[in-house]
Amino acid sequence: MRFFHPGIRTEFAMARMLNFAIFTAAVYTFSRFWRALADWSKRTNGEGISIPYVSPLVWIGLGYLLFVVNFIWNVDEVTPDILVATIVFAIAAVLFKLNFKLNDNRQHSIAAYVWLGLLLALGYYAKAILLYFAVFVLGAMVVQCFRSGILRGPITAIIVLCYWCHPS
Repeated sequence: MRFFHPGIRTEFAMARMLNFAIFTAAVYTFSRFWRALADWSKRTNGEGISIPYVSPLVWIGLGYLLFVVNFIWNVDEVTPDILVATIVFAIAAVLFKLNFKLNDNRQHSIAAYVWLGLLLALGYYAKAILLYFAVFVLGAMVVQCFRSGILRGPITAIIVLCYWCHPS
């Protein structure tokens, strides 16, 4: 509203236009998430018996059918729900990419973590309930890093340093 300064007559049309733009972004982030999920499925099923590997057209059709059934009802309403779905799909796609790099023992770029943090913050601003989602995501990332051995060395060093520096 601050950018375009719509009048009384165009305010509703602008809200609909913004809602459609967010819906378009939701379709895009869903497609990225669905591709990342398919890649994850192909990686975890080494035998090649996953649906995305055996029949990619069925996988794509199933995904977009699920998307349309769940979100076609929200296109007519002006609520933050489509924006929340867009953010959650984007977060899930980023997490899948980070998981691939972690499992391949490749170095993560700081940009992926910055992007994840921005998405989590944007999710909180879209709807406050996503604060709990952000806490869950960050906690799961810490547990996964600890289980993979990435955090064992730094945490042990911090504990030893705190014990050594303690004045007792």
